[in-house]
Amino acid sequence: MFDLKDLKNNPVGREMFKLFACHKLAKVESDPSLIRNLLTAVGGVDSSGTIGEINQRIQNIPGYNSFYCGLKEEQKNIELILENPVEMIQVKNLLTRLLLLKRASEQQDRKLIFNELIHAAIEYDGLWAKNQEAIKKYKEGASMIDEWVDFFLSYTNRDQPEVNNTFDKVLKKIFKKKEWNDNVEELNMLAKLLVRYLKQRGQLNVFFDQQSMICGDNIEDKVNDYCTKTFSFAQLIQWQALANDADKKNWCFHEYSTFDKNNINKEKGLFFFKIYDVPDDPQDVKNIPITWRPWVQQALTTVNVVIPKDLESSKLREKCGEVADQILSVRDNIINKYLASIV
Repeated sequence: MFDLKDLKNNPVGREMFKLFACHKLAKVESDPSLIRNLLTAVGGVDSSGTIGEINQRIQNIPGYNSFYCGLKEEQKNIELILENPVEMIQVKNLLTRLLLLKRASEQQDRKLIFNELIHAAIEYDGLWAKNQEAIKKYKEGASMIDEWVDFFLSYTNRDQPEVNNTFDKVLKKIFKKKEWNDNVEELNMLAKLLVRYLKQRGQLNVFFDQQSMICGDNIEDKVNDYCTKTFSFAQLIQWQALANDADKKNWCFHEYSTFDKNNINKEKGLFFFKIYDVPDDPQDVKNIPITWRPWVQQALTTVNVVIPKDLESSKLREKCGEVADQILSVRDNIINKYLASIV
């Protein structure tokens, strides 16, 4: 299988990126020896016989034809953009193309191909070799466009099933019986509902540990990484999130602090959902470390949505939709600002 997402185990694909990085499309298409030499070097595919026979063998690899078609088209786009003699305009236009592919859900393989081609050109063909600022700007922008999530949802599972039981009338209607029974004692299902409603409105992508972590991940490393690679930070504030327990790390404070230190758009990229019984006045939250005060002040004075005891799913969905629109606006503003800074 021709797996674009696992190039380490896809030597033909990996070498094809190098080949196109070092040769224009017209050269690759007109010089059959390039493909023959590539296959000989890689091994695994018989490179004997005529070029027609070799091509037939390659085409028998599942997924290859689609890959090669995408490779050709994106190489054409890259060559066209690189015709502009001004390198910073090249960078801006390449990132604009990457952004266009990112936002088209059916073009995710093309997005991967496009980005790999640019990185291969930088590594193997010396693209912008005398302009390190151009390389830096492309890599920063490509990371923002391709790797960042639209929002990070911070919450706590402490003292479950208390929160789940508080809102069980609504939550049991939303989640299937097995999912509810399997998770009610340990996982915060209200947080899961927030993610669902936020994603429904805006086709947003999210870091949410119930969905984004896999067995074997280092939790702290992954959380820290995504707190610095998110356009917005959303947090569910409940009494358990404000608990000062010396024996347990307060992940809500840690996640907020990590985002706050690294965020480039602090005010607009913060969103808070507060459960009804948490006070509005930060001074009413007692017995917390002094280092938490700025966080609690920010959270309780800039609440976007208060979740009432008599929660109605339709009203929560509507409120989440409004927040989702703001998250999209934050993302677009940050990316547009970055592109505008490339001169």
